[in-house]
Amino acid sequence: MSDYEIGYGKPPRANRFKPGNQAAGGKRRKRAEVLSLSDVLASAITKRMRVKRGDELVTLAAGEIMIERLVRMMTSGTPREMVLVMGLIERHAPQFLAARPEVFKIQYTRAEGSSVELPPADLWDQTGP
Repeated sequence: MSDYEIGYGKPPRANRFKPGNQAAGGKRRKRAEVLSLSDVLASAITKRMRVKRGDELVTLAAGEIMIERLVRMMTSGTPREMVLVMGLIERHAPQFLAARPEVFKIQYTRAEGSSVELPPADLWDQTGP
């Protein structure tokens, strides 16, 4: 016999632990690598997904799909959703909100029978500070 004592609370070594039992020594599991929130978000946004558009399947990044849905929501949703999307655009893509001023001509005409004075012609001239 061996010098290992078998008895209450001391099962035979060969039958002590079944495979997969956490109490079994030997191979230890490695801890999962800790990822930051920005890493997880970046991988989720850049993940490519297939979307059906009409009759064809198109592969787009999840971020592109999200932006398209936000714009669609803004144009057909509530004012609260519109404010949300406009805030995102102001913060992250202000170049889309910057518009060149258009030059247009204002011409006043008096309605028939009106006694209201017409405004001066130079009212809208750009002579400001």
